[in-house]
Amino acid sequence: MADLKTIQQAFIDLLQGKPSNMASHVQNQAPVTTNTRLGIYQNAYISRLRETIDSDHPMLGTYLGDDLFDQMVPAYIKQYPSSYPSLRDFCQHIPQFLQNNPPFNAHPILAELAAFEQILINAFDAADADAIGPEILGTIAPDNWPTMKLRFRPCVQRFQANWNSVQSWQMLKQEKQPPPPKQLETPALWILWRNTQRLTEFKSMGPDEAMLLDVALKGGDFADMCDELLNFHGEDEVAMRALTILQQWIGIGLIGDIRF
Repeated sequence: MADLKTIQQAFIDLLQGKPSNMASHVQNQAPVTTNTRLGIYQNAYISRLRETIDSDHPMLGTYLGDDLFDQMVPAYIKQYPSSYPSLRDFCQHIPQFLQNNPPFNAHPILAELAAFEQILINAFDAADADAIGPEILGTIAPDNWPTMKLRFRPCVQRFQANWNSVQSWQMLKQEKQPPPPKQLETPALWILWRNTQRLTEFKSMGPDEAMLLDVALKGGDFADMCDELLNFHGEDEVAMRALTILQQWIGIGLIGDIRF
């Protein structure tokens, strides 16, 4: 008799469509044959994975339409079989799959749309952390401002779109026809987060705000942020612009802590 590990591996191989001798470990009991019974498990496995893809990428599925979605699902499952105890990360390779496999790679907006939906999931699933309030700025001594460093809440995400993928996602979310795919002349920069009502939000950023975000995320202090702003604004405007963006970030709940 085969040991439990061998039987388990045979069952996994069966579910993933690999060569398997699982039928030899199952007794044939009429009126349902062994192959039929094993097929039920196999179909249930594939159906559950399909539900996961549909749940994690609803707007992608709508954008693709039924025919292309039905073509994508089994091909993705075959190329990236589930290898995690949880289905949370099963879809993480979908942007890569769409980018590398025909006919999907002929339409770069698809991979970008999938990547955007995954960023939304990451923002929603991120660890909890309280946000600071605007009153904290009044407690900072003037000499401490240059060395001030921002600690963002774990839910804060950054996204760069080279196509009109975000606008397409928004139209699909509103059950409207998305615009034709269009490559942007200048990449669109977005910041995403989960608000206090546990809803995911996002907003576009100008290049100066995106640069400040990058500096802050890399551990730069307020002085570093102001230095980088000199690439966008005059010296007499830099401090006020940095403060304005900081107040906006605090106002929408992006900042979890301030350190020196």
